[in-house]
Amino acid sequence: MTKGRADILIEGPFETDYSLAAVNRNLTRALLQLGEAVAIHQRDNTTAIPFSETFPQQYPELAAHTVPAPAEAKATIHSRCVYPPYCDSLWAPVRGVHCFAWEESIFPARYVRSFNHGLELITVVSEYVRRVLRDSGVTVPVEVTGNGADHILEPDPEPYPQHQPGVFTFVHVSSCFPRKGVDALVEAYCAEFNRSDDVRLLIKTFPNPHNNVEPIIRESAARYPRHAPIELIWEPFSTARMRFLLESANCLVSPSRGEGFGLPVAEAMLLGCPVIATIHSGQADTCSPEWCWPVDFTLQPARSHLSEAGSLWAEPSVASLREQMRGILSTPRAEIERRTALARRHIEDRFTWKKVAQRHLDLWNRYLQKRSPVPQTVAPRQVHHIGFVSTWNTRCGIAEYTRYVIDNLGDDLRYTIFAAETADRVRPDGEEVVRCWDSTNELERSWDEAGVLARAIVARNVDLVWVQFNFAFFAPEALEYLIDEVHRAGVPVFVTLHATNNERFARLAAALRKADLTIVHRQQDVRLLLAEGVERVLLQEHGILAPRFPDKGDNPRVRSLGFTVASFGFFLDKKGIHELLVSFAAALHIRPGLRLKLVNSLYPIPESAQYAASCLKLARDLRIASHLTVSTEFLDEAAVLAELHSSDLIVLPYVESTESASGAIRLPLASGTPILCSDVSLFDEFSDTVHRYPVGDRIALANAIVQLAADPEKLHQFSARQREIVEEFSWPRVCRRFREIIHETLESASRTGRKEAIGQVIGAG
Repeated sequence: MTKGRADILIEGPFETDYSLAAVNRNLTRALLQLGEAVAIHQRDNTTAIPFSETFPQQYPELAAHTVPAPAEAKATIHSRCVYPPYCDSLWAPVRGVHCFAWEESIFPARYVRSFNHGLELITVVSEYVRRVLRDSGVTVPVEVTGNGADHILEPDPEPYPQHQPGVFTFVHVSSCFPRKGVDALVEAYCAEFNRSDDVRLLIKTFPNPHNNVEPIIRESAARYPRHAPIELIWEPFSTARMRFLLESANCLVSPSRGEGFGLPVAEAMLLGCPVIATIHSGQADTCSPEWCWPVDFTLQPARSHLSEAGSLWAEPSVASLREQMRGILSTPRAEIERRTALARRHIEDRFTWKKVAQRHLDLWNRYLQKRSPVPQTVAPRQVHHIGFVSTWNTRCGIAEYTRYVIDNLGDDLRYTIFAAETADRVRPDGEEVVRCWDSTNELERSWDEAGVLARAIVARNVDLVWVQFNFAFFAPEALEYLIDEVHRAGVPVFVTLHATNNERFARLAAALRKADLTIVHRQQDVRLLLAEGVERVLLQEHGILAPRFPDKGDNPRVRSLGFTVASFGFFLDKKGIHELLVSFAAALHIRPGLRLKLVNSLYPIPESAQYAASCLKLARDLRIASHLTVSTEFLDEAAVLAELHSSDLIVLPYVESTESASGAIRLPLASGTPILCSDVSLFDEFSDTVHRYPVGDRIALANAIVQLAADPEKLHQFSARQREIVEEFSWPRVCRRFREIIHETLESASRTGRKEAIGQVIGAG
């Protein structure tokens, strides 16, 4: 970079004890030591903050590089580390966020949009954070630089007043936010150690609205009145005191549920302090069973103030934590020294500020070169060939799901659809369709079909195979055989799992453990798969069409022709149309102007036609046929949306479902019309977006229809959220995420081989 002017502008907090301020200070110091021209501007959230009068005395090496406004820096690199991660007013040629950390498994959509629109480069502190951003839909480059920890070595250690030599001291350093696991730590400690044990637990924390460590200790003390001593340190610590604390401790305990990096762990390792930790999220980059004492955990729904719907974190095992804390007391000194030496070497090799700064410089220079005015020949992105295994052009939700994915993945991929044989096609097949297998649950025949399918896939020379799986398509053993055969040809395999409620699920998990990625639609499916040892799992909700309709919630009113209730889906008994007819008849007695529109197509099985006939007979018997219109055709999306949008309320009266996610609710959501659903678990993901009633309760359904028809404000109470959901899960946005995962998987595979590449792109969990 050009010397003699401020090429790099680092923006964010600098003066406080806040971890982001420490990151900004230490990264800036390291860049200056490498000879770079750096300016710093202090900002917190959206507000510029003048440096204090004491800043030059506290940080003399940084004081000469402050600027009162970002524009004065004339930088070519403008990078920010603040929280919340605002991306406004970034103006340099390379606009970035540096050393970014996120602790849970889903990154909020509002930040995803901001990152994609406002940034050119994001550096993150761990592979976990990179994976979370990618899986959540961030499409701009995300690179792992890590954090430095060697700032802890700069000052001489300064003793703290609470130091007690000779007592085995467990130390925990954190904000005591719920994700830090301090509740599990206190429970394990109080249950395991009493006053006869020569131990104590020292918790270094600070006051904050989410810190409830004191009531946690009181509750544990009530259950374990003879527990060993616990001490809290609330006052701020200098780096010198923090060094003494970690050097004098016998063990640092970090049973965290989620970390972006886990700086106290890295600092402790660098100082030779043994570490007990959950090896998950950011701590997985610093911790290993080779040099730490790992705590068992399970992935559970996150429960922090930041948690997004579907977000997971690691729930530490109290039993495992007790075992490791008790065990380290009797671990031979030689073994402790062996492990701590390995840990120190690991941190020294990877996580010093000089190395972190050099990684940033290398990345920034690379992106500056991409902006060079010198003409360069840029090779076009390789067009990859993707093979889809699915039903296709049939009256099947999975066939439609596959079509939506293919239609929105983009022009930089080409496709072959290896489709099931069928005589009932709703559209003509194109040249990209190869019909080469029959769906069957019969094991021997299913194996034969999988063999034919595998040979067809290999013959087409695809780069990646994406299987849309349902238990009705193949036996799980046949899917495993298919994956093995395709892998033998060196081709990665993705599987989208459309259902998990089946007695053969455990056998299916054996096949999915071999897949390179399993895509599911519900959080509970992620937990099921993780419990079965399937680690490479991606949670991605169904996409939604995003048409532009007038806002039905702006001027809610009851139409002069009456209030129209619509239903949507196939004519199948599990869809609850019988129940809807009975409830509608009851509602009609109270509100005679009601109309019912059944937009329910026939499914290509005899039972569907029989069920439709019985529903029409029931309508006649209930004497509501004159209030009823019925469409049994398999309509295209435009026709369905028009029918649903012209209605006042959509009812999905399902009485049962074995599916993992409902494609049938997506079009109703896209229509903008309010929705009333039964409370089957299938619709739980939209519990804050739709009205609900108890499944199978016909009286409750009738009452809900009457109440919503009479109260426009209540009817439209979820309309704003409905619009947000349609935007958030639009098919282009969902498929942008898929497209980036496909490209990264295949581009990495071309460099490192298939198995290594998948681990780099997706990782575990």
